[in-house]
Amino acid sequence: MSKRTKWLIVMVMAALVAWGAETPTQTITIPEEVNVTGDQFTLGDIAQIVAAPNVQKTLSDILLGMSPRAGLQRAFTRSQIEIRLKQHGLDPKAFKFNMPITICLKRSSQNVSVEMLINAAKARLKEQFGGNADNFTVMTAPKPLPIPEGDFKCETDPVVNRSGNAYAVTVRLTQNDKGLGTYRISFLNEKPKTVMVVKTGDPIKVEFNSGAILLSATGEARTSGGIGDSISVYLPGTKKIVKAVITSERTAQLKE
Repeated sequence: MSKRTKWLIVMVMAALVAWGAETPTQTITIPEEVNVTGDQFTLGDIAQIVAAPNVQKTLSDILLGMSPRAGLQRAFTRSQIEIRLKQHGLDPKAFKFNMPITICLKRSSQNVSVEMLINAAKARLKEQFGGNADNFTVMTAPKPLPIPEGDFKCETDPVVNRSGNAYAVTVRLTQNDKGLGTYRISFLNEKPKTVMVVKTGDPIKVEFNSGAILLSATGEARTSGGIGDSISVYLPGTKKIVKAVITSERTAQLKE
């Protein structure tokens, strides 16, 4: 081999090395598992891209598809990414892919507690029933599903009387004006438990009005009850059983 030929080879090799140094390898690096936050995801959301600035922006903006629901996951393949690149006029062979054949996409999520839903429903009960809302007890409360990360609103519909003393409040969760879930909380309207102040067999004073005069007689309670309850009282003096309303412990008002 002549000196001239060797010199030409050296010059070509040097040119190739210089050209390679000026055009760095364009790479797309994606780990095996990736978390996404939005309803849709782009290549820039899941990949680290090394390329010329204009190419990097084009790659980053490529929409790849819909994200999985909050708390769930889906598979996405390298071949799907290559198809998207071709759809945008890019040759996948121009890029070096550092990624497994299939990646796992997960949607970042947060949990909403059942307690939060119940408290929201109770607040609505308070608005409509005031202090009587304390008489309502929870019958059923569905377990909420995970929702996407970020701020969300908790709103309630008016209380619905389903039947008798059964009521329901619908709680709605929204995020950026998009519905995340609807939950119905069922309640039972229970009367407060009666505190027994008079028991069967207790002596009790029965009061009754005779014009402007207040009369009273001592009798024996034949039934039990609390303040405001009507009970039967036996009056030994008349040997009759009368109806009286309990006004305080050991005292009742004769019913007219």
